[in-house]
Amino acid sequence: MSAGHIALHNGVHMPLVGYGTWMVTDDVIHDCLPAAFEAGYRMVDTAPFYGNDVAIGKVIQSWISSGKLKRSDVFVVTKLQAFAHKKADVKKNLQESLKRLQMDYVDLFLIQSPMAVKQLVAPDGTPTIFTSDRKTVPDDVDYLETWNALEDLLENGLTRSIGVSNFNIQQMERIINNCSVKPHNVQIECHPYCPQFEFQDFCQRNNISLTAYGAFGSPGRRTHELAQIGVNFDEEPVLLDDPVVKSIAAENGKPPANILLKWLLQRNIAVIPKSSSKERIHSNFQLFDFCLNEKDMKLLNEIKTRRRFFIFPWSLQHPNYPFEKPPNKPT
Repeated sequence: MSAGHIALHNGVHMPLVGYGTWMVTDDVIHDCLPAAFEAGYRMVDTAPFYGNDVAIGKVIQSWISSGKLKRSDVFVVTKLQAFAHKKADVKKNLQESLKRLQMDYVDLFLIQSPMAVKQLVAPDGTPTIFTSDRKTVPDDVDYLETWNALEDLLENGLTRSIGVSNFNIQQMERIINNCSVKPHNVQIECHPYCPQFEFQDFCQRNNISLTAYGAFGSPGRRTHELAQIGVNFDEEPVLLDDPVVKSIAAENGKPPANILLKWLLQRNIAVIPKSSSKERIHSNFQLFDFCLNEKDMKLLNEIKTRRRFFIFPWSLQHPNYPFEKPPNKPT
């Protein structure tokens, strides 16, 4: 089964469905990324922060060398590290990613957030961006400087397209008003509890594509140390258990996860579901044999619960913090 594509404003075609790899370990990558390719996925989303790009590169190169795929068949997304926002550091940061991925270029390179931070040294001597109390130290780098560096990478062929992640509308407008190349794609948290209608309208007016992360409400993040900061999971709504989502899933004979993904696809938003289960990886791709009707879409659009699950509490005091402060009151 093949997935559809989104045409970016530079003519590059990006798959609508990709395999997300946050919190996916190397051994799982070696086991599950081939399963994703076999299921039909042709986009892989990663970042240096995930710590798995070496494994991803090995799997992709194995498939290319065996003739199962060509490099042009796979759309690879990676991101700039938060401590490398200075123009002098951006190219080196991408080149290091390319070396780990065993590639000459990526298909989409994103500024992961507008918040530049300083690189620190942990007590064990390893580099980190977190202080002992799990905070970040802002670095005084204008994201316009960073964006200008991405434009150079695009011109030099190290990436086929460029974009941002976790920016707000005002920050996006500032880039658009001060750039040579406007973003091709924006990756944001998006699901019925954080539907991003206004943000999508803005992107449509500017011919910028959207990719949603956290489409399921990211239940797996409960096991991630950083995601636990300032969060009481016992009081957090569970999107996959939402009665509206479950009712629509039952009516369509599909799992709730597929309903959440299809709601995004029918809004022309790309998705990057993450799973460490081969069965769920296959299931998450079964999105092109059904459609949500107008009533289903309306019910999902009108869910009243509002919750941003990714609030980056370690950077609440950053001058470029992109969300309301606090978007959720830590408990």
